[in-house]
Amino acid sequence: MTIAADQRDIQQIHPDRVSRLRGLGLFVAGPMVAVLATLAQLGPVAAESGGDCEIAPYLACSSAELSGRKLDGRDLNSMRLDGADLTGASLRGADLRNTQLSRATIVRVDLRGANLSGAQFIDADFRNSDLRDADLSHARLTRTDLRDADLRSADLTRADLKDADLRGVLLENARLTAANLDGADLTGALIDQVEFGGSEWTNGVSLSRTTWIDGRVCARGSVGTCR
Repeated sequence: MTIAADQRDIQQIHPDRVSRLRGLGLFVAGPMVAVLATLAQLGPVAAESGGDCEIAPYLACSSAELSGRKLDGRDLNSMRLDGADLTGASLRGADLRNTQLSRATIVRVDLRGANLSGAQFIDADFRNSDLRDADLSHARLTRTDLRDADLRSADLTRADLKDADLRGVLLENARLTAANLDGADLTGALIDQVEFGGSEWTNGVSLSRTTWIDGRVCARGSVGTCR
């Protein structure tokens, strides 16, 4: 379906509603005036401050209550879910590429096989979540709490885990090539067969000031190995 509008002009006035139109599979093109009534009929953008949340790519749903929701395989690409509560939710195989989930509560969430590449999880709480086989490449996980999370076979290539809490995490067969673990805490983590390096030494994971699995703190400038 095509709605007449000048997309550039509409985007300046109703950026979130244009995103909502896209999420509904509508195409925006033509004179701006003709679409204003349609935009007005859409009402407020889904749950900006919480409550029920419309799940669709690019929509904003900050501080949403999504605890216990079953969202397996759903498309949440580029959604804004900062501060959302997903405690106990299931998102197996879901598409969360470039999704913003900073300060979100993601405790005991099933994210097996989910695509979280490029997503932002700054100050998020992932305790006891299942991230086996998840794609977290290029994700931003600064100061994220990942205590006791299961990251076996997860892809964390070039992920930013600076100052993250990784105590007790399971990282068997995970890929951490060129990831940033500066200041992270890996005390008690299981890291059997983890891929830390790259094809070149400069592509190795940064472990500067990282607390290693045995409690010792890696020296500044440690790359690929804790020294």
